[in-house]
Amino acid sequence: HTSLASTAMGKTRIAVVAAIVVWTALHLLEVQLAHTDGVLLTDPTPLLQLQQSFTFASANTSVQEVPLRDGTPVTVVHVRPTGAVRGNVVLLHGFPDNIRTFKNLSQLLVSHGVAVTIPSLRGYEVQSARHANHVSLTLLADDVMAVIQHFNLTNVHLIGHDWGSVIAQMVVHMHPEAVKSLTLIAVPYDAFRAVLRAPAQVIYSSYMLFFQLPLLPNLWMEHDGLQFLWQRWSPGFQPDAEHFESVRKLMTCPLVLRATLAYYRNIVGCGLLLPAILLAGLIARLIHLLLSRGGRGKGQQVFITLALIAAVALLCCWRLQVPQVFSKFIGETATNDREFMMNPLSHLHVPVLEITGANDGCFMTEAFDRSFNDDDLTDRVTKIVRIHGSGHFVHLESPAETAEAVLSFLPFKREGDNNYSH
Repeated sequence: HTSLASTAMGKTRIAVVAAIVVWTALHLLEVQLAHTDGVLLTDPTPLLQLQQSFTFASANTSVQEVPLRDGTPVTVVHVRPTGAVRGNVVLLHGFPDNIRTFKNLSQLLVSHGVAVTIPSLRGYEVQSARHANHVSLTLLADDVMAVIQHFNLTNVHLIGHDWGSVIAQMVVHMHPEAVKSLTLIAVPYDAFRAVLRAPAQVIYSSYMLFFQLPLLPNLWMEHDGLQFLWQRWSPGFQPDAEHFESVRKLMTCPLVLRATLAYYRNIVGCGLLLPAILLAGLIARLIHLLLSRGGRGKGQQVFITLALIAAVALLCCWRLQVPQVFSKFIGETATNDREFMMNPLSHLHVPVLEITGANDGCFMTEAFDRSFNDDDLTDRVTKIVRIHGSGHFVHLESPAETAEAVLSFLPFKREGDNNYSH
């Protein structure tokens, strides 16, 4: 029995070492591929194409690079109606997508006198991807506020799709005075609690676990992954060829792809799952050796060791927000992110509109019905709009219905009451 136990222990050690080596090699290769592909784009053609795409009748359009608070430049599309402005809307896109996703929706909003501002999220362009590997919700919310302040926007209505929805919620959490309302498309308010109330969502979100692996999801996304996700999340939908090609170019750039996956690896909190477990195993093994000297029985030693592995692994992985190990537990960024994820409703004092596609294959539409309960709705105005025949990219599949839901819900100013400053 002793010989068999020793053999098993030896094989376990070999497997652990092999896992460390493979994980480290894949991670280093991913980093190397990203750095070698990190040549900045200086061609003005993409900006000119955006200018043309967002040029609407009776509206003034500007496309420019706006510096964020740390100096990182991001592209921002700003469209203002030539007549009276009823309100200011900031549109935040998601994954895997870009700012072109709001072309049709913004045209409809502008035609009704609404000014729209559409920033590219940090990491979704080559020029900002270098500064996106340490993203947190706090940083992304600060990015949005930098754009709002750059254009001197007041009485802002935030509309977010996918990751944009989560970031919009964080903006309200940190800067409630700057936002008049929230419109959340495809991801409900407090998505973490919605998952707990609709456990089947775990299956829908299983791709997030795959995204924690180094390099492998990058290679998958560069080949068939992008098309697979769009088809699965919006069944039967055929996106505009020009728009989808622009997204494909982004997702086949290793630098940009690594930056966009950092959203899942850092904010979801599992980016260091395997290293944390291995570290926990090492610590538990050392404690196990110390306990074995105290004359404890084998069964008791094994139980204590497994308990320690589980405890340390959870300690290392629970509520992790940024890639540096120690800053996950201390510092303002970690505190802000943790407070939001644990009690997001504490700072919610604005009307909330949730829009879901009935055929959404990414975030199940039933989860939206469970994102709020009666106690949450005290002193808050909320509404859920379910659009049938559409999936995750509901704003692309049904732009008219999405715009109608937004315009009928949001407390815009009356025509002629221009409360817009620029």
